[in-house]
Amino acid sequence: MRGNFLIIIIDNQKHNCTVYRDKSGIKTGYFFVDDHQIVIGTNVHDVAKKSKVKSFNKNAICKYLYGDFLFNGETYYDEIIEFKRGGAYSFNKQLELENVKYSTIDLSALENRLSEQRNIIELRKEIDNAHKGYLCSKNTVLLSGGIDSVAMLIALDDLLAKDQIRAITYKVKDTEEDETYYAKSIANHLEIPIKIIEIDSEDSSNYANFEDRILKMNNPYIGMWIFGNFTGTPQEMFYAGQDTRLHTPSVNPIDRIAFNLVTVNNNLFVKLLDKLAVFFRGIIMLFNYNQNKYLRELYKLSYVFNVKEYVNKYYFKLDYKKFKTLGFPDAIYEELKSYFKIDYTQIKTPRALYNKIVELKWSEQYITDIRYLQDVAKINNTYVAMPFYLESIATFSAAIPFKLSIKNMVGRGRFSNKRRIVKKYILRQALKDKMNDTVYYRAKAVSSTMHLMFNGVLGELIKQELNNDLNRRDSFINKFKLNSFIDRFLINDEWIVTDEDYLLKIYQIGTLAICNRKVLAE
Repeated sequence: MRGNFLIIIIDNQKHNCTVYRDKSGIKTGYFFVDDHQIVIGTNVHDVAKKSKVKSFNKNAICKYLYGDFLFNGETYYDEIIEFKRGGAYSFNKQLELENVKYSTIDLSALENRLSEQRNIIELRKEIDNAHKGYLCSKNTVLLSGGIDSVAMLIALDDLLAKDQIRAITYKVKDTEEDETYYAKSIANHLEIPIKIIEIDSEDSSNYANFEDRILKMNNPYIGMWIFGNFTGTPQEMFYAGQDTRLHTPSVNPIDRIAFNLVTVNNNLFVKLLDKLAVFFRGIIMLFNYNQNKYLRELYKLSYVFNVKEYVNKYYFKLDYKKFKTLGFPDAIYEELKSYFKIDYTQIKTPRALYNKIVELKWSEQYITDIRYLQDVAKINNTYVAMPFYLESIATFSAAIPFKLSIKNMVGRGRFSNKRRIVKKYILRQALKDKMNDTVYYRAKAVSSTMHLMFNGVLGELIKQELNNDLNRRDSFINKFKLNSFIDRFLINDEWIVTDEDYLLKIYQIGTLAICNRKVLAE
């Protein structure tokens, strides 16, 4: 079956139930089963309440707080299971899960043999085709001004009349990284109307029904308080949040060295270089290398001769020292390592390695991103399309020659006109005929605004949630021994951009404290 779906079929004659979830994981659902009932729903908190579950899934929570993502199939709660993407689940009349089969998207390790120009032309066709199935009379792009959301706007412009398209873009008040300038420039260039929404971090109305809105989200990512601010209807389609990872991997110069070395990973000379690099790394670690850009890059370079270690650290974010700062059991770290296990004897090319990374990340980072954006659609009573996750464009993109997919060009800074090397050459070329120079040459960028949100009402609300939790007998923070981790947050009120990784963890702990009180304790 093709498309985005969660299908539940109940056969009253045979007394069985079958559930299907799409391969990409766009639509999701959750279930609980015991001797007396099957509970199925699209909101994990509702399923947990209905099932009267009283405890968290400790392993899933620890992995989430460490790595920021819930894995495909996992939930916050004990005994509540997510239907995995591509799954077909059969329950018999005894309420037993009788059979599970999975369909997957095949990301071929083989590159196509098309010329550069032919790849560019075909990529544009695939992008347009991926959007065709979502078209409505009213179509809205949540436009960041980055190349990926611009691709969606151009695809719609290829397929529809301009009066059927509009764009919305966002900025957080007082940000120094304003993306609306770029969004407005491309919308004006294409003569598509655009609305700019400014989020005031001090406006308490933005957080009305704070706890209830969090519990409407399977993944209450912090971006909901910015990008969730729109009004939709079931009769229109929104397009949002795509990172065109497969056809334009974001690979830096050090990554390139590591990927190219995968073909000689067992070479004795490479192994000798790795031993020398380990020694060199030890010297770098004697200095405060995290505070120096060049030492950080040298430290990263010291891993490239061991591709497995490099990929684990910089793509799968496996860092034992960082993991232990949260005080979680070693067994959970080993579980993470086993999930991200790659058989490097079967990896013969850089493209094959990258596609394997995407395959694994799809069921971790990508599936978490998808949940969040589908949740944003639900709380706004509408739909969000995610065309770049469709099987057709994913399989085509996975076969673009790797050297072409990572090809760079001279462009401009993220928020400046300063000359620099920019990525996503093939995507820029595929869209060039409809792009203005402002976005064509712009480097990939993400506006860092989380610290501004925490300096306002959001920070106060999360602090209140943490203090409330600490006063409870069944405290989530105490249960997971996170007291020392949150202390810094409780005694500070001002945050800067370099605090954002820490603040994201604090936000996650705050939302889980709400789940503890509103779902498990009620």
